[in-house]
Amino acid sequence: MSILPLTCKFKFIIQARTNSKRLPGKIFKTIGEKPLLLHIIDRLLIHQKRNEICFAIPENDQELIEFLQRENINYIEGNEKNVLSRYIKSSSELEDNDYIFRLTADNPFIDYKKIEILKEHIIKTKPEYTYSIGLPLGMGSEAVNVKVLRSLTSRALKEYHKEHVTVYFRENNDIFNILPVTFYNKNYNKKIRLTIDEDDDLKTANGVFTYFKAQNHPCFCAEDVIMLYNKDKMIFTENETVQQKLEISYEK
Repeated sequence: MSILPLTCKFKFIIQARTNSKRLPGKIFKTIGEKPLLLHIIDRLLIHQKRNEICFAIPENDQELIEFLQRENINYIEGNEKNVLSRYIKSSSELEDNDYIFRLTADNPFIDYKKIEILKEHIIKTKPEYTYSIGLPLGMGSEAVNVKVLRSLTSRALKEYHKEHVTVYFRENNDIFNILPVTFYNKNYNKKIRLTIDEDDDLKTANGVFTYFKAQNHPCFCAEDVIMLYNKDKMIFTENETVQQKLEISYEK
């Protein structure tokens, strides 16, 4: 692998669409009276600049386009099924040595502090792909070197590789320089689910957000959630039986 410079640019690309099948329009559902999408933006803007954030959305997703335009949020339109192509298109202005963070619109409580640790890790170790280990589901993040991301188009990808973008790296960790960052034991927080797929997920998300907002701490991080879980597991019971549609383990 080529040596990368000590500094590089980062771009935060959030994949989103209106017509989710399990919970249609979930990206506009409210958590604490604020649309889910704005929670993600608010957290990223704590450390990132607005022009470093971009949504990668399906072509002609008019409801989402109008929402992003009202909120003055950057977006790129592309193929609905080929999410990988949307990421590559959204990073077209970046150099090969830069990195994109892949985020998804159904994770409103991304841990912004851990993103900063991942950025420091990238600058220090120059991985081709990295991700967080041990955070509650929905709070982790992952980053890919732009050159390596673009190289996927020359590989024999299956349709689910194009849809889920980074699965190919985890399935082929012998040919990529993959250096994850472990924050907690990978099995420790698996019962804490803060991603949004169903109505019960929204109930849990609202319960958690309401608790921390009352503590004047709406931008809580993973350690806060873990502490709350150990203190009061009842807040997390609404969605404890919800199953992931596709089980993708960052710990493989």
